[in-house]
Amino acid sequence: MILFAPGFSGPLLQISSSGGEPKPATEIDPSRPGSSHRWPQFFPDGRRFLYLNFFIGPEHQGIYAGSLDSKERFGW
Repeated sequence: MILFAPGFSGPLLQISSSGGEPKPATEIDPSRPGSSHRWPQFFPDGRRFLYLNFFIGPEHQGIYAGSLDSKERFGW
C-alpha cells in the first residue's frame, strides 16, 4: 500500500502498489477545511501509520496515528 498527499491541503490517499483507484486514508475535519495531512510513515506492521496534521492555528496541529483498517485516529 502507498500513502500520499495529492495536493497542498486535504487528506492522505491510499493506493495499492499494484495500481488501482486512490481512496482516502484519512479524513479532514469539515470545520477545518484548510487542514493538510502530510508525510505519512508506516509502522512495521504495514497497516498503521503516523502523519502530520497541519492547520493554520495551533489547535489540532500535531502528529497523529492512523490505520488502513479504521478511520479512528489518535493525536499528540
